[in-house]
Amino acid sequence: MWYAASSSLESGYADPTRTTENLVAAARPWGLELRSGVEATGVRLRGGRVVAVKTRDGTIETNVVVNAAGPWAGRVGSWLGLRYSLRWSRESDLFVEMPAGFGDFPVVSDPGLRFYLRPCGEDRIIVGLGAPKDIEPVDPDDCDSGLDPGTRERIERPLFERIPALANARHLGGYASIYTITDDWHPIVGPEPGIEGYYAFLGGSGHGFKLGPPIGEALADVICGETPEIDLSPFRPGRFIDGEPLTSAWGEGNRG
Repeated sequence: MWYAASSSLESGYADPTRTTENLVAAARPWGLELRSGVEATGVRLRGGRVVAVKTRDGTIETNVVVNAAGPWAGRVGSWLGLRYSLRWSRESDLFVEMPAGFGDFPVVSDPGLRFYLRPCGEDRIIVGLGAPKDIEPVDPDDCDSGLDPGTRERIERPLFERIPALANARHLGGYASIYTITDDWHPIVGPEPGIEGYYAFLGGSGHGFKLGPPIGEALADVICGETPEIDLSPFRPGRFIDGEPLTSAWGEGNRG
C-alpha cells in the first residue's frame, strides 16, 4: 500500500463575510455607495445602451451594470433578453468540535474519499464533500439553508473512515448554500454584444470566491477601456455558441 499527497504552503482560506466587508470599506473612499437589502427589479436601456437600474427603492441612473447576481444571474440577464444556461446545486457543510489535543492541521482535500476539512476558528472543524459528486438540484428561491440528516450522514461517513478520532466529536450543526454552475463549470465574464454598458460576471461554480479578485480587476480594466493583464476572452459569454468551452485539470471543468 502506498500514499501520495501534494502540499501548497502559500494557500489558505478567508472568511467570506469579513472579506466582503473589508472590500466594501476599502472601496468607500473611491465613491462606493452600498445599498444593502435593496432588490434590483430591472435594467433600463436606451438605444441599446444601459441607462439605469430599477430597484424596489427607486431608479438608479448608470451607464454600467455588472451582472454578479450569483444564483439569480439568469433572472437579471432575462431583463435584457439574455438566456444563460445555468444549473444550481445544493452544497452543504457540517461542523464538529475539535477534540482536545487534536493539534494544528491545514486545509485538507481527500480525493480518495471525496471530502475536505479545515479548522474553523480555534475549536471547530468544518467538513464537506469533494468532487466529483452528484449535483443536487435546488431552486435558488427555495433553498433550505439547514443541514439535513441524510447529507450529514454522507459527509460523516468518509470523515470518520479517514479520521476515526472524530467519530465521537460533538456535532455542532451545519448549513447549506448554492453553487451556480455553467455548462463548463467556469465563470462567464465579459460584455454582451449589442448591449453597451452591460457586463457579466457569473457562474463561479464553487470557485468564484478565489477567482473573484483577479477576474474582477481585469473586468474593471475592460470596463474602463484599458487592456487587462489577464485575457478574459476565454471566459466570454459567447464561447459556448463558438464551440470553445473551457477545459482544465481543476474540478468538474476537466470533463468538458
